[in-house]
Amino acid sequence: TPQDIPPTWAALAAELKAPPEAALTSVYRTQYDSLLPAQKRTVMYVHVNVAKAIAAYEWLLSSDHSSFDQFVNEGPQSPALSPAAKRGLKLFVGKASCMDCHKTPLFSDGKFHNIGIEQRGTAVPTIAECSDKQSAPDCDCVSGKSCLPWGAYFGTAKLRDQAFSRRSEYSDDPALRLQPGSMDPIPERLMGAWRTPSLRDVAMTGPYMHNGIFTTLSDVIWHYDQAGGRGDQSGSELSGLGLSAGDREDLAAFLSSLTGTPSTKLLPFNDGGMIHADGGIEAMPDPGQTIADDASVDALGIQPDAGANGDGR
Repeated sequence: TPQDIPPTWAALAAELKAPPEAALTSVYRTQYDSLLPAQKRTVMYVHVNVAKAIAAYEWLLSSDHSSFDQFVNEGPQSPALSPAAKRGLKLFVGKASCMDCHKTPLFSDGKFHNIGIEQRGTAVPTIAECSDKQSAPDCDCVSGKSCLPWGAYFGTAKLRDQAFSRRSEYSDDPALRLQPGSMDPIPERLMGAWRTPSLRDVAMTGPYMHNGIFTTLSDVIWHYDQAGGRGDQSGSELSGLGLSAGDREDLAAFLSSLTGTPSTKLLPFNDGGMIHADGGIEAMPDPGQTIADDASVDALGIQPDAGANGDGR
């Protein structure tokens, strides 16, 4: 209600920073529980629209004008990439096989892959701990209702069950809204698989991997080069790269060239909309991302040449 809104920005910030349990006080719970079903439905749609507003804002958080983008636009003679970054690019598309998964202008195929990352972390039990309640008492590794030790395998099950999917009544997609979801068994190949992230601005997004196990890009490249080199890797797709120390440094240099600046360009999306409690959808433009041209490796003059010694130099 208006009288509950903090009177100053500082007070509002303090409210937003408060721990979650402080936001759902017994007073609020009592008030919410006293609402009629139609009133609770309205509150839920407010919740949904706030989430959609945040998502629309996040579409603005894109970047371009990286050194690599400049290199693409200017051609293979461009000085935008350092010699080390150019060697790293050859490895990226060639010997290191990075482009097998990190393709498209976003440097991601959008698919799930098992890359042999241990299931470790304060909230991520190892596979061995999944059946041991003494080791992981707060995790339900069998049903996947708490921790997610197996990535997309349990994550997909959670998405099927949650109330705000693109098939729910809150969806803006008329083709999927209120349609039944798939009941096909979730394939076991998704155990330990995680979606390929974009490499845009990757030098700024550490720590790395789903559990934050690596602090530097050099650590990540070493992991791929050694095909993991750790435990809990059944089903891993890695096979080792045979890179030299210099190769790994060159790859890191190339990945650092993908750091851009905030984009000022916006592209409209047509599938956005604010949804009303009566089920109607008010169409509105949703800002999209501006991304670099998908220039081919041939157009860049960069060939996946392994070189005389197989080291790309």
